Amino acid sequence: MTISDQHIKEAESILINGKTFDEQERVPFIKNLKTRDLLAVPGSGKTTALQAKLYCLAKQMPFEDRSGVLVLSHTNKAVEEIEKKLKDHCPQLFEYPNFVGTVQGFVNRFLASPGCMDQYGSYIHINDDNRYENAMKFFYLSLPWKPKNSNDNFLKNDLYRRANYDKNISAAEKEKNTIKYLCDLKLDIKNNKISYGSKDTTIYKLGGKTDNFFVCIRNHKFNLFSQGVTAFFDSYHIANEYTERYQSVKRILCKRFRYIFIDEAQDLEKYQLDIIESIFYAKESNCVIQRIGDINQSIYNSGKAIKVECDWKPRNPMYLNTSLRLTKEVAEVVDYFTLKKQFEHSNNESHEFKVIGASDIGQTIKPHLIIFDDNTTGQL
Repeated sequence: MTISDQHIKEAESILINGKTFDEQERVPFIKNLKTRDLLAVPGSGKTTALQAKLYCLAKQMPFEDRSGVLVLSHTNKAVEEIEKKLKDHCPQLFEYPNFVGTVQGFVNRFLASPGCMDQYGSYIHINDDNRYENAMKFFYLSLPWKPKNSNDNFLKNDLYRRANYDKNISAAEKEKNTIKYLCDLKLDIKNNKISYGSKDTTIYKLGGKTDNFFVCIRNHKFNLFSQGVTAFFDSYHIANEYTERYQSVKRILCKRFRYIFIDEAQDLEKYQLDIIESIFYAKESNCVIQRIGDINQSIYNSGKAIKVECDWKPRNPMYLNTSLRLTKEVAEVVDYFTLKKQFEHSNNESHEFKVIGASDIGQTIKPHLIIFDDNTTGQL
């Protein structure tokens, strides 16, 4: 399949008011239908370029093999923006066999919900961290404390100790901390263990001293799953278990979705990237997968902790180095703060990520760095 110049002109009329996409960076990306990623600077119009590509593909639907396009993003807002720009002009992009939505929505619809029904007897009805936390809070408060003079181990005391080790905080904060800790525990059915943290440190497992703790937490989570109540992260565990039980699911999805585009890839976490890769980047897959984003704009993970590095590792990337938002003066300053990494290329080329300002506002203002702390936020 090829992208036609005529369809690009139509996309220009719809998306950029009849202006033209440049032949150096944007047109090559729009026309590219091979598996590779796109690294783009702030204000480069990467989402607009993706929308142009989607428009051009939609104009060729239905495809000969009756496959579709899968478009994923991290937030509902990004998905809504794609719908707002394209739905009136190519409604077929938002119909079967295509899917435009969040990664969470895709995983729930095609993997986690049928997996939950298969394993626990219920489709997912509530997939929400806050609702899940309330359910775990009820569970935690129902647990008994260890009686005085008892030599037995009690789950409530153990959770409280692990969550608040070496923390000098109030009793109310410690309780809140413990509930959060309990919510963040990951259940691994295959290996019969419960782990915690980015390193998946084993906390409880089937067999040994913590056997009863493992069983107690596992049974409660099973009970929630059987009611269709899951946390966001649980969806990925259920989805992975489902595809392990039924390998044909991956092959079916690869047949249905020929082209996969992931916008704002820098915002995704490793487990989200991994599940998409395990389906569409497998050796037997003939899918085209392109991930689009800016590693310099990756800020938070699900725990709201600042990341040192983003989980997305760009593969054989193309580049949008020219920012339509930044002036030359600002871009020169911003460029010093970017991650100067060399990424793997299929042709062994070396290409440095650089920010080039193309915005012309006439009389420019010198770049200013505004520094503030908790005591001066009111002055902003």
